[in-house]
Amino acid sequence: MKRIVGWLFLLGLLVVAGFSVPRLLLSAREPSPSQSEMVTRDGSAILGEIVKAAGEGQARYVIPPGVYRIPGGPVAEGKEGCHWELIGLKDLEIDATGAVLIFAERGQHAIIFRNCRNVTLRGATLRRETPGFSQGRIEAIDPAGGYVDVRIDAGYPLDIDDVRFFPHFWSNVFEKDTGRWKTQLRAPTPYVMKHIEPDLVRIDTREIATTVPRIQPGDRLAWRGAVLDDIRLSRCAGMKILGVTIQGGAGMALHEMGGDGGNVYRDCKVTYCLKPSGAMDAPLIATNADGLHSSDVRQGPVIEGCLFEGVDDDAIAIHGNYSLVLEADGTRMVVCRFSEASNPLGANPGDLHRFYDRQGAFVGEARVVQARPVPGFVPATRPDAMYRIFQKMEKNLFVEYTLDRPVAAGEGWLASNQDTLGKGFVVRGNTIRDCFARGILPKSIDGTIEGNLIERTARAAIELLPEMTWWSESDYCRNVVIRGNTIRDVSPNRKTGPLRHPGALTIFAYRENGYTPAPGGHRDIVVEDNLFEDNSGPNILVAAASGVLIKDNRFVRPMSRPSDFGKDKGVDPSALIWLQSPAGVTLEGNVIEQPGSHLRTLAASPGQADLPVAGIVITEAGR
Repeated sequence: MKRIVGWLFLLGLLVVAGFSVPRLLLSAREPSPSQSEMVTRDGSAILGEIVKAAGEGQARYVIPPGVYRIPGGPVAEGKEGCHWELIGLKDLEIDATGAVLIFAERGQHAIIFRNCRNVTLRGATLRRETPGFSQGRIEAIDPAGGYVDVRIDAGYPLDIDDVRFFPHFWSNVFEKDTGRWKTQLRAPTPYVMKHIEPDLVRIDTREIATTVPRIQPGDRLAWRGAVLDDIRLSRCAGMKILGVTIQGGAGMALHEMGGDGGNVYRDCKVTYCLKPSGAMDAPLIATNADGLHSSDVRQGPVIEGCLFEGVDDDAIAIHGNYSLVLEADGTRMVVCRFSEASNPLGANPGDLHRFYDRQGAFVGEARVVQARPVPGFVPATRPDAMYRIFQKMEKNLFVEYTLDRPVAAGEGWLASNQDTLGKGFVVRGNTIRDCFARGILPKSIDGTIEGNLIERTARAAIELLPEMTWWSESDYCRNVVIRGNTIRDVSPNRKTGPLRHPGALTIFAYRENGYTPAPGGHRDIVVEDNLFEDNSGPNILVAAASGVLIKDNRFVRPMSRPSDFGKDKGVDPSALIWLQSPAGVTLEGNVIEQPGSHLRTLAASPGQADLPVAGIVITEAGR
């Protein structure tokens, strides 16, 4: 009894002193990060143990908490290297809560699940032993704009002229004082680079003179290396990636391609790596490409409660792939397929295809009855130069489609499989920040984008865009709801190009000669109850779309900073909302608070500088 009283007296003193008793007791049980990571264990046996557990029909395999170094896997000629390749697993949970997996090989993917179903990966933290990118500070710039000298930060890779790890020079520039993303800088391919000193490199580039905003000595620079996958789901279904953290990804941090899909990503993080050994400067980028990339899956992903920051491309991208029509006659056509697509044939019997003419306009649809390869096929003409993915014909596949109805298609048209777009996707409650392209880039149907916080993305926070010519990623969006998101301080990009457009939220299709004529192919899009804060230039851009409802959105402090971006494409950069065709858009109940001095027009359209709209008002609080 005296012992109990004594403990209660001690706990009472701690409470009076301001300590939290539960926190104090927990901290005594839980090792600090430095304690838990003091010893790195050999993780070479884990892969075999997972495979063994799956083979024995176990429902759960546990990787005990700790730090494990994962050696690279065998590399066969013509095959991609991978640390862990898990093939054909079913109905298994891999619980790696508290486990840190450090992948040793710079030139290999980390984990590939191939043809797996209903497998869960829980709680793991993934790291790379060597960062897949490098960074430094600009010391000098050629007055003629021919080169830039960069001092590489201590601790980051020096071998940036090794094409195995750095096949091109794609970099992001950050302001020297604020660290804010400034612009992109790329060198010719193949680029010319030489070491002046072990940690000082000179990079030849043609872009310095035309880069906007201007690059200055002292600006920070980070450039990505080879694009690899950290977690790939190849032709999988019903997978769950839960509470997984990727610190310093090597490319596509989370990548699903092909298969029935229906995969769930919940409470995951794609974030910056720890400082490398000997480094004084924190990492500027988190991964070499997308945060989560979904291609050619039949049921779209559910992405909830995740964090994506510092990714060197789009945070979330969801799409299918176009086929290029080479010849067509009634119910028969021959198409060109990108050989690296997850389904080389591009269709299963019964799949619905939509067809688009050379201007990107929808012209009809049909189902594929049969798809078969036609080796040795010789097309009458080569694809147009604008179809970049299809230019290397020797690397692509030729497939014959038999359709259930005639389609008056022609050479150079595009076909999109509506059953492999990741339809039914859900992107809800995620945080996306400091990414160097788009925040969310869906090219799909029947989707929901809801309750996300998106801030400081270099390009649009949310962009609906079929990339018909550059990457040939399909398709237009239909029946998509964009609701309750916060979009803050996005789209500072000022670099022109076919994929670079003004707008915090953009819905459009673009060819080399301009926006695809209305009505295009986007249809039945709802943009509702979103908060737009501190965005300059057009906050919403709509082109090549019909049936778009823009309702009950709040625009706070729009146009506080000047912007002339978009003039090259005929867009009025002083308009809050720019519409290619007002006929396809309905505006209701939108309000502006505290408008900036650079807001000149509420809504504009080509030939109509100031549209008479009742669906946008400036509230009393904003006057």
